[in-house]
Amino acid sequence: RLRLEVEQAVAPRFVRFLTTQVDVQPKAQGTEYPWMVMGWGQFGRGHLIDYGICFSEDDVREVLEPLRVYEHEDGGVIRTKWSCIDSSDGATQEDVYRISRSIRFCVPVKGMSLNNPEAFKLSAIDEAGRRADGGRSMWERLMTGGETLLVGVNTDFTQSWLEQQFHGKDVAPESRFTICVDASMNSDLLDEFLNETPIFGVNKSGLKTTGWERRDSHRPNDMRDLVRYGKTMAQLLTDNGRHWESLPNRPTPEQIKVEKEKARRTRKRPAEKTASSITSGGGRQWE
Repeated sequence: RLRLEVEQAVAPRFVRFLTTQVDVQPKAQGTEYPWMVMGWGQFGRGHLIDYGICFSEDDVREVLEPLRVYEHEDGGVIRTKWSCIDSSDGATQEDVYRISRSIRFCVPVKGMSLNNPEAFKLSAIDEAGRRADGGRSMWERLMTGGETLLVGVNTDFTQSWLEQQFHGKDVAPESRFTICVDASMNSDLLDEFLNETPIFGVNKSGLKTTGWERRDSHRPNDMRDLVRYGKTMAQLLTDNGRHWESLPNRPTPEQIKVEKEKARRTRKRPAEKTASSITSGGGRQWE
């Protein structure tokens, strides 16, 4: 149901903008950085375009940098711009903040339980951010790309959206989440997508609650988290979905020719290598 007949590293025809997400996983042998690039179109339609794992900060910086070039199914190219990196782990939080501050249009993200229907919550990560005002909202300040704010990921919103995409039968075609052909054949990736389940309960006040836990505590769920971060970024960039129907149009064929010529003179997508498993250093990786 999720598979779309488009190759990895190619944006489907409906895609209007990209988001890049990076998770941070401290390991005994060093920090790993699973990453994912997703494309988004009108009405919230999303697609997994590219993914892999980095093993150094230099490599993850290359993933997060804006203006990396991807092919577009309409014959043109599309460039990355906004990105995010997970700051949930206390041991790596300051490093994540440092990376975010040094890369324009890159924000730290963190899962939160929010008692509202919106996909995210913005908050300052330092005293300067708490003092800043100028009559602009936090969202307006963030959109300039000149200020780093923490993006709180609404756990229930993103998890419920994913459960509907993975298990629901009534998702409208124009708001589906899909994955590239290569990803649809990666059993490790699909296992990570499904390695979380809702736990329903009742609190002391008698109100219904929903928690989320791994089906298998010995297996990762990083790729599932990356999809949730991508959905959050897409909602952020469309002001909580208020602008899904008014996204900018793709260039005309004439403009595409100019863009392709310009892309030849800019940075290319780094070389890739393939290993056996995305959970042990597989998928597409940045050299």
